Amino acid sequence: MNHSFNTEIAALYGVDEAILIENFAFWIRKNEANRKFFYEGRYWTYNTVDAFAKLFPYWSAGQIRRILQSLIKKDVLVTGNFNQSAYDRTMWYAFTDSFISILNNLNLHLLISQNGNDETSRPIPDNNTDINKDISSIVVSEESETPATLFSDEDKKKETMTLFANSKLYAECVKDGELDIEQLRKVYPQKELEGVDIGAYFWSVSDWSDTKNKKRTNRGWIATIRDWIRKDVQAGKVKRINNSAYLDQIRDTAIEAFLNKRP
Repeated sequence: MNHSFNTEIAALYGVDEAILIENFAFWIRKNEANRKFFYEGRYWTYNTVDAFAKLFPYWSAGQIRRILQSLIKKDVLVTGNFNQSAYDRTMWYAFTDSFISILNNLNLHLLISQNGNDETSRPIPDNNTDINKDISSIVVSEESETPATLFSDEDKKKETMTLFANSKLYAECVKDGELDIEQLRKVYPQKELEGVDIGAYFWSVSDWSDTKNKKRTNRGWIATIRDWIRKDVQAGKVKRINNSAYLDQIRDTAIEAFLNKRP
């Protein structure tokens, strides 16, 4: 697959941003032509970070999040949530009015080649449904959104409630959009968790916090990640590290026993 970008857009927003804008432009125009996904006065498209990572394999999930946040901060994209399920955390995106004005001024209303044989204009496979099924396995229900009671209410009150992206845990573990897995392992050093894909749970909780505007104390966020692991262990769907030597050594019962301990 070939990916391209408009040089004028790249000069304004950056090359990475221009590549992703190209993708959004195609899908938003496609939805406009098909007269679908029109909400709140604009046309939208949707995708998950996992889907973007498959489409753009040269970017990590952390890089994709950084690019998306850059486009939001630069007033290119606006986000929404028009999912039918309350537990579906897929993000929706649309161009802002100011960015559309810039496109029109640059005579760039269509950023994608209209040549049907051009690979840049091929539709992205509609794989959102399968990806959302994977994500749904780690979404907590509304009844269990509170973190595990690892810390007393008095301890929690001493800390400020923040979005996960503004937490001390996030600041210590994420540098330039990349997750420092070794630093994260220092927070969860227990042998029982060595085969668990802690990074996957870290980003899932981050997405959930951003989408649902959920706030916790820093200790609460540490507990929330452990809670999500516990939930998957109980459901037999714990996320493990691929090709890990611990895959056959760590038993779910041992993980669950550890997670259920109280300090």
